Amino acid sequence: MRGYPLMSIPSPPDEPLGLSAAVQASSDVALITTDLKGRISVLGPGARDLLGYEPARMVGKDLSFVLSPDEKQAWYELLCKVREGDSVRGHEMVCVHRDGSPLDVRLVLWPIRSDLGDVVGVAILVEDALTRHRADTFEALSHVVTEAVCVPPEGQGCFEALAEACIGSVADFCLTYSAGPDGAVLRTAGAHVRQDALPVLEELDRVHSPGTEGHPVRAAIQEGRELAVWAVSPRAVKRFARSAEHHRLIQDLQPTSVLVLPIWAGTEVMGAVILGTVAGGTPGFQPEDLPRVRQVVGRAAFALRSRNEALAFVSHDLKNFLAAIEAGVRAVSDLHSSPEEKDMMLGRVLTTTQRAHQCTQDLLDATCSEVGRLALNRRKVFPQVLIHDAFQQMEDTARAMQVSVRMEVEECLPLVEVDPDRMHRVLMNLLANAVRHAGQGGQVWLGASRSGYGQVDLWVQDDGPGIAQELHERIFERYWRGNPRGGSGLGLSISRKLVRAHGGDIEVESNPEKGARFTCRIPVRHQRMEREPVAAVPGSAGPESGSPPPSRRRSS
Repeated sequence: MRGYPLMSIPSPPDEPLGLSAAVQASSDVALITTDLKGRISVLGPGARDLLGYEPARMVGKDLSFVLSPDEKQAWYELLCKVREGDSVRGHEMVCVHRDGSPLDVRLVLWPIRSDLGDVVGVAILVEDALTRHRADTFEALSHVVTEAVCVPPEGQGCFEALAEACIGSVADFCLTYSAGPDGAVLRTAGAHVRQDALPVLEELDRVHSPGTEGHPVRAAIQEGRELAVWAVSPRAVKRFARSAEHHRLIQDLQPTSVLVLPIWAGTEVMGAVILGTVAGGTPGFQPEDLPRVRQVVGRAAFALRSRNEALAFVSHDLKNFLAAIEAGVRAVSDLHSSPEEKDMMLGRVLTTTQRAHQCTQDLLDATCSEVGRLALNRRKVFPQVLIHDAFQQMEDTARAMQVSVRMEVEECLPLVEVDPDRMHRVLMNLLANAVRHAGQGGQVWLGASRSGYGQVDLWVQDDGPGIAQELHERIFERYWRGNPRGGSGLGLSISRKLVRAHGGDIEVESNPEKGARFTCRIPVRHQRMEREPVAAVPGSAGPESGSPPPSRRRSS
């Protein structure tokens, strides 16, 4: 019988390389390989922990040996499918543990191929279905918590949204606290799956204040210390209780497991969270849940920090926009102003209003990107259309600033599948920056070209002062501005997020005094163009709707 060395097994489709090596060290997942008849050739170390079988004793046996009798027919059908070169993901079956107990598992199967491409074996990942479902629950909760904290439901604060999101999915009660002035600990929210149990939580905080010495919440906030009680025993309750009343309240709550974690804001603790399960509720926390809970709390803290930064920006920059608009309106309403002065002030008001609108749109996109709601309306479009429309919209602004803009588009570019409106915003952000930095008498180039197989480059270049090498990454940070009087500090950050949402990226090439070039690398999806409708960017012109303007070199 032919065996397949564990390290030579390829990773399953859409999984990172080196997965097989990682599985060897895991006790939650078993990696098994079989020949084309289903006989085991390799049984990974995880099989001992997951299924109870010794790997050495299982080699040569049919894999159906570890399956429930009712699953054997389904197993052979899966085996036939993989023999034909297909992969199977997320198939759930019932295995039989060595002690005879049933075990729900989830399988991923994929073919092992020879150097000639022939299917010579089958690789199978086996993991506990309940463990997988719990991991999926925590992953889904991470996204829900991020959205709830960043955009709380009406009538709720951020901490209330965090507490409400956690209960019912992974916990039965949740309490959140913030660090107040002078080291005080302030309770910010509390939630329980049973509304009638909320008074018990409030009484527990009254009887044993979280700000007192020795309380786990105070230790979490002041020292960043975590507490995990995997099984709350009567002895542990008696040891923790500070009084008879405190002991009675803990018994009324009926906790089965408790976690206390600090909420980190960078290198400082901004608060703490208590998560707990109760008798008859959700399953108690296990040690493998701790990193998952940390991820949930960490994402909530990041969303809260992002929200606070956005609110700080709104309170500062938009206030300046409104002050400028108010001053312009007062000047226009001044009866002593000449028509020329009124026209000039109206122009300034319009420009300021447009900048304020752009800032609010940037903030909206920044928020959506953080909570995973940055939706794309993808359509087929010619790169020439995107370039041409951005060029036309920037022409008048560039001419007014005495900046020359040239368009250079390579011929016969393939269609790209993008959200035209989002990509238009990216190009306009890059163009506006380039025109501003080129300055009076400067030059800006806007173009599109191929970038190897399957990619198209959309690029903007200027001959301005350039960007220092050490700032090439920092310029993409949110709210970072090289010039305090510049824009919102969101344009490049949002542009990179939008391009990455399309599966591409933005690169910058620049040296001081030699200008800068920003390149958006966009992947191309190859499909027959006559079968797909071709979208034109709103406002673009051409011989017919959706047709690209001819490739050209043009300048304003």
